[in-house]
Amino acid sequence: MKKSERMKTVQAIADRDEQAQATELARLQQRVEMQQAKLAELRQYYREYAEAARIDASRQVDLT
Repeated sequence: MKKSERMKTVQAIADRDEQAQATELARLQQRVEMQQAKLAELRQYYREYAEAARIDASRQVDLT
């Protein structure tokens, strides 16, 4: 096998590996975005819950 043929084989393997890594990176980036959206949603829920608790606490009357 000539050196140029071996290099074509090596290049093909490198290209395949690069494509696989790029696909995995895209999948992981999408997962990060989904988790960031979920975190933002949970933070918003926490803010709403804390505000509702604060309002409820201010409405309580001491009957003693």
